[in-house]
Amino acid sequence: MTTSPLSCRFINRIFAVACALVFISAPALAGGGNSNEYDKARSIYQTKRYAEAGSLLTRLLARDPNNAQACNLLGKVYHQMGKANEALLQYEKALSLDPNLVEARFNYGVALFDLNQYAKARDAFQAALSVSPQNSEYRYNYAISLERLGDFEGAIDSYRKAIELDEKNVYAHYSLGRMLFARGDLDGAISEYKTALSIDANFAEAMNNLGVVYNTQGKMPEAIECFQAALRMRPNLPEAERNLGRAQAHTSLGIAYFTQGDMKKALEEYNKALLIDPNFADAHYNLALLYQKADQLDPAVRHYQMTIKLDPKNALAHNNLGVAYNKQGKTDLAEAEYRTALDLKGDYPEAKTNLDELTKNKK
Repeated sequence: MTTSPLSCRFINRIFAVACALVFISAPALAGGGNSNEYDKARSIYQTKRYAEAGSLLTRLLARDPNNAQACNLLGKVYHQMGKANEALLQYEKALSLDPNLVEARFNYGVALFDLNQYAKARDAFQAALSVSPQNSEYRYNYAISLERLGDFEGAIDSYRKAIELDEKNVYAHYSLGRMLFARGDLDGAISEYKTALSIDANFAEAMNNLGVVYNTQGKMPEAIECFQAALRMRPNLPEAERNLGRAQAHTSLGIAYFTQGDMKKALEEYNKALLIDPNFADAHYNLALLYQKADQLDPAVRHYQMTIKLDPKNALAHNNLGVAYNKQGKTDLAEAEYRTALDLKGDYPEAKTNLDELTKNKK
């Protein structure tokens, strides 16, 4: 019987550049009073007092409904407040009033992206690029949309172009690293992650992924160093992101220790991950593998079952649970898990071998 190997988790996070990160200066508005009110709203927005800015802009638009700049800024306010649909309506209104307002075109694309309308987002970013072809931010977001649409070569090319336009575009370097790793260019991925970290020394996702590349190359000390560094960086990020990232980093570090044969340290790291996030499927899966290797089948089964509860389409967990059941003499349960693994992943040779052996031994 065979079990499927473990692997370090690769953070494949895509960063959509929020429209609020860069404020493109707008020309003065007609009508002195409205201009002053708009400028005040913009200043309030920049201090992140979004509700206050929104109230001021709403009053301004009640008096001057054809103010495209105010519509665009109100869209940004809604966007920052998590109201993407309302933001979309304001961007559309701004563009109907001023089709040449390129910032509204870009912001419209960001809102569409956040609403998972990737083809429309791509078109919006492309339209923004037609007006501002040298804008690295626009090019980067265009690349994100291509990636989400499955045009990976186009995305790689656009990430490279975003970097050519601005060599300090940290997210473009990170995203290019992700894509190079996915197609097996490990040296290229390392170069991009290192460049990203030279721009932002606290970019935890880049540090984690650099560790994953080193792990793939069998460079365990370097991988462990990266995972530990990622853990030191993560507390600076918001709480929800911190929990996910720290659980992942502890799991990745545990995998590296496991690969080196240090079961004690691996166990410690997996347990740390689960203390941070008890519902982190990757930690349960790798902990189950560790117990299975130690021939502690009961805890292995429990953690495989938890993995499947959290990630029911995990074919590896179903196959390995089948192996554990078979060792416990629960052949009917084992057969069901092998068949489930094959249903989820038809070209799964280990599950097929396990099922064939089990069927043969039953006869």
